[in-house]
Order: sequence, then C-alpha cells, then structure tokens
Amino acid sequence: MKNKEKYAKELIEVALNGTVFAIDKYNGQVVECVSISCSKCLFKNSARCVQIRHEWTESEASEIPLDTPIDTPIWVRNEGDNTWYRRHFAGFDQDGRILVFNCGKSTWTSKGVSAWSHARLATPDEVEEARKKWEK
Repeated sequence: MKNKEKYAKELIEVALNGTVFAIDKYNGQVVECVSISCSKCLFKNSARCVQIRHEWTESEASEIPLDTPIDTPIWVRNEGDNTWYRRHFAGFDQDGRILVFNCGKSTWTSKGVSAWSHARLATPDEVEEARKKWEK
C-alpha cells in the first residue's frame, strides 16, 4: 500500500483546508505544512520539498507503528530491492527512517544499527516458523 492510500483521509483533509501537507518526523502524523517547523518535518526545509513530498506519496507505506517495542522481529528491504530481510527493530532515526540492528542481531548482540526504506512487522506465524527451523 502506498502512502497516498494509507493516509488518504488525512491528505484530503489538509488539501480541503487549502494548504499542503507535511509529515511530523517524530510521530508520523500528517499535518498542515504551516503548522510545523521545517526541522520537525520529514521532508525538511529543502528546495526539493515539492518533489520529495510527491515521492513520499508514491512510496510504500511503512507498516511499523511508532510504538513498536525495540527488538521486535520485522522484515526490511530498500527501494529497488525486492528481497525482504529478517531484522530486529531498533527505532526510527531523526528523518523518520526505520532503524534495525545490523545483521539480524538484537540489542543484546549488536554493535550498530542501519536504516532501511521499507519495513513490515513479522507475523507471529513467521516468527514461529523461523524458531522451528533452529530447533531442528
């Protein structure tokens, strides 16, 4: 699902108010551009603001809720790569990108994190299936 589909209601509401939208990079909410400082906006204060906003609407929506616990199993991939990788959630960076612990590790074993453009939560069945493979 693309961001424009996931946030259609919020985007229409902002448009009906006669303004453009912004995304609060700290809570992921769609807000009116005039109601937020550029430093708090996912699109930043950029000469390419219009282009970046358009790219965001056409990109795949993150399925990771902002209150996701650290170390939650998730799947990640980057733009242009169709392969999904198993990782553990490490939070969001200051630009709102998903952070994961490197090499599939967790807070207990990792020495660093990396940012990915697309993510989704692993289902309980996927987590159980992965655990069963290790038990064999």
